[in-house]
Amino acid sequence: MKNKLLYALLCSVLLTACSDAEYPELEPYIYFANNINYYVVDTDVVKEYSIKGSFSAEGMIQLVSIDGKTLTEDSIGNFQTSLPIDHNVDLTGFSGDRTVPFILHDKRGGKVSADFYFYLAKPIETHIIEIGAQGNSQLGFFLSLEDFEVYSVTEFIQSKKDEDGICFGFDRSKEEPLLLSPSALINKNIIQEKGSKIVSIGNVSDMSRTEFLGIENDAIMRNLNDREYRTYEFRLAMDDNVYLFKTSTGKRGLLYVQSIVSGTAGNISVIIKMET
Repeated sequence: MKNKLLYALLCSVLLTACSDAEYPELEPYIYFANNINYYVVDTDVVKEYSIKGSFSAEGMIQLVSIDGKTLTEDSIGNFQTSLPIDHNVDLTGFSGDRTVPFILHDKRGGKVSADFYFYLAKPIETHIIEIGAQGNSQLGFFLSLEDFEVYSVTEFIQSKKDEDGICFGFDRSKEEPLLLSPSALINKNIIQEKGSKIVSIGNVSDMSRTEFLGIENDAIMRNLNDREYRTYEFRLAMDDNVYLFKTSTGKRGLLYVQSIVSGTAGNISVIIKMET
C-alpha cells in the first residue's frame, strides 16, 4: 500500500511540473512572399506593385504599421495571431530607390520591424558570343564573365579556374550538351579539372526570343527569384531557350541560345544580357 501511495504521489508531482513548464512563445514575425523583400522597378512597364506576405504573433497582434499607416485592434480584431499583407504601392513617377517600412507589436510588448525595398532598374551590357565544347580546336569552351572572352581547356586550367564563367560541354556518358558552372566539370564527365567558382544556372521556360531581345535593363533578371526558377551547377543546353545565371558575387544575367551543335567538338552561339 505504501509503495502504491508513493508511486501515486510521484506521478502527481511529475504531472504538475510538466503542466507548469510552458514553452516560450515565439517572437512576432513579418514574412514577405517568397521570402523576398525587394522589387526592381522598370518604370516603362510597372506602375504599381502589391507587397504580399503576413504578420504573425503568438502573443496576439496589438497593432501593425504599414508604410506609416497604423492599424489597431479596432480594425484588426482583439485575438488575432496572424494577419495577411496585401499592400499596394503606387509607383507612378518612381525615380529613385524607396523603402516601405512594416512594424508589428504584440500584446506581450514584443516588436519587430521589416523593410521592403524598391530599386530603380539599371542598364545592362549585351554580348553575342560563340563557345566551343571541350574538343573544339577553334573555339574555347570557357566563357569568362569578367572579360567576356572565351578560353581553351588549357587556358582555363592554367589561369582561369578562379574566375566566374560558364562552360559549354558535352556529357559523354549521356550524350547531352550542357551549360555548366566550372565547378561541375568533373561530375559531368567533361574534363578532369574544375573551377573554384560556382555559377548557378536555371532555365526560364516561359520567356520567348522576342521578349529576351526586348530587355533593356536589369529588372527582369533581378526579379526572377530562386523559388520560381531553380538554379543548379549545370543545365541541358537547348536551342531557342533562355537561362538565368548568377555569379559567385551575386551578379545576375540572362543567356539565350541562338544555335547549337552537339558533341565534344560542337559549338554554341549565345546572347548574354547581364548586370553591369
